[in-house]
Amino acid sequence: MSLGTRRLLFYIFVVVFLILGTIIVLYSQGWRFDFQTGSFQVIGGVYINSTPSDASITLDGKPVKNQSGLLQSGTLISELVPGSYYLTISDNGYTSWAKTAEVKSSEVTVFDNIILLPTTNSGKLISKNATGFTIADGQLLTIKNGSILFNSRPIPGARVVASSQAGRVITSNNAGTAYHLVDLSNASSSLNLTSLLSELRVSQLHLAGRVAISKIAFNPFDDSSVIINATDGLYVMDTTNLQLDRIATKVADFAASYDQLIWADNTGLWRYNLVLNATTTVLKFATDTAISPVSLNESPSRSLITVINRTGKLYLFDAGTNSLVGIANSANLTAFSGDSKYIAFGNNDGKLSVYNTNNDSYITLINSGPAINSLKWYKDNSHLFVLQGSDLSFIEVASGTPVNSDIISHNVSQFDYNAANDTVYYVTPEGLFSYTITN
Repeated sequence: MSLGTRRLLFYIFVVVFLILGTIIVLYSQGWRFDFQTGSFQVIGGVYINSTPSDASITLDGKPVKNQSGLLQSGTLISELVPGSYYLTISDNGYTSWAKTAEVKSSEVTVFDNIILLPTTNSGKLISKNATGFTIADGQLLTIKNGSILFNSRPIPGARVVASSQAGRVITSNNAGTAYHLVDLSNASSSLNLTSLLSELRVSQLHLAGRVAISKIAFNPFDDSSVIINATDGLYVMDTTNLQLDRIATKVADFAASYDQLIWADNTGLWRYNLVLNATTTVLKFATDTAISPVSLNESPSRSLITVINRTGKLYLFDAGTNSLVGIANSANLTAFSGDSKYIAFGNNDGKLSVYNTNNDSYITLINSGPAINSLKWYKDNSHLFVLQGSDLSFIEVASGTPVNSDIISHNVSQFDYNAANDTVYYVTPEGLFSYTITN
């Protein structure tokens, strides 16, 4: 072999080495050749974690091995060039899930709160002909034939308007003119709150006796005390020491949590410490701003407050910035997620949206339909129970399409969710049902 030939082979080997070395380095850095676009791109991936964990997975119609097991939670699908992929999750005896996954270079698209609802274990009838219910301290009260039943025995009232963590309830007649406090540990006796309010108004505040009550709730710091919004003011009534305090007048709505009571009137937002009996100003509305609040809701973190005015406009107050801004033009109810990150709000036109308080973004889950009547967050802060019209649904809170929504039951008039046993309870014309989300 001549010297020239050896040099040629050497140069060829060097070039091949450089090419292969470059390819290996680029490959290790995630570069792949996309034959569809005819270009090199950095790969990405998709991570999936579902309940049940052993569900079947497909990507663009092709089966993907589920990697979940004792040593690994979830499945990582790697080696994906950037683009859109259609992902499905399914299992026998469960609803299915689908989503268009957008894969980006050097990123993993995460779907880690996928829940498939059981279809073989549908709602279980637990009280035939019940027309309502309440869960109080883990105990179930049902309403039948206009009476509230606890352990199959009637207690005063026709409906439950409030309950405490210590097993007490406040009941009312259907007209909302007679309220009673009932301790479920001794349900045979009750306290007439309407009469007590009238007596204390006369004896302690020298006011006219009877007054209409628009809202009543337990003092969350002490359930022997109740908070009452009446036509002439906001009251705190101690039923043990028989003490009545009027802390405000002409209140639109109030909310109470921990040792704090917050309320709204036409002049602003106010806070009252239920232990120290002290009132502080949260925010005074601008004199040229007609907020006209009708309802409010406070976040679990107590740093955010939603206010809905008479026209349905939704405002958000942020205690951190001491600002009040409008976030929606039409709302009839709101619900904060447990981590206070999201605000779900619906309106009478059937639109359901979720506002992200961290980045001021919105997700529309339902565009139109019957009115949104009730909302409740699931314990993972990634799903909502929604009563729209008379349909009770379990809806995934996530961007992208399609929106995964499963109907739990039709003809529902009331529902509530108990996170302790992961069960939703609901009432239909047949009675009271229970439905467990995860087995």
